[in-house]
Amino acid sequence: KLEKGASKEFNEGGFKWKVSVSQSGVLVNHETFEKNIVLTCGIKGRGYWRCKAVVEWEQYRSADRNLGWYRLINKEVFDFNVANRDLVIKTSCRMGCINPLESTHYDTIVHEFRIKIIESELPPIIDLAKFCPSGMGNVTL
Repeated sequence: KLEKGASKEFNEGGFKWKVSVSQSGVLVNHETFEKNIVLTCGIKGRGYWRCKAVVEWEQYRSADRNLGWYRLINKEVFDFNVANRDLVIKTSCRMGCINPLESTHYDTIVHEFRIKIIESELPPIIDLAKFCPSGMGNVTL
């Protein structure tokens, strides 16, 4: 469960993922609300990593999960890299659907992510020989 403006980290597939939902909703044309969902990925203790992934996300009210009353489903191929670490998902809805500013009317709004990693590349490993005081990087301890 993720409250408005909060963020949550979870481990999946050997990677650390962080999801945050922005608290501010923007009213556009007096009938459409927009909000941002940010998805960041990294490896515990290693920082961010580069990967190309198909990210599919779905938004629904938990009470309506089986009814299919309102669902927002999107799918996108995204390349996470050092320059652009976050996937920012902009969602919008008309009045009467899942409004981030009026979420108290509903029990829970669910954002479900399905991530398929196509290719990945770990950050470069630091050359420990550069930090050896004697300049001898071939010492085995």
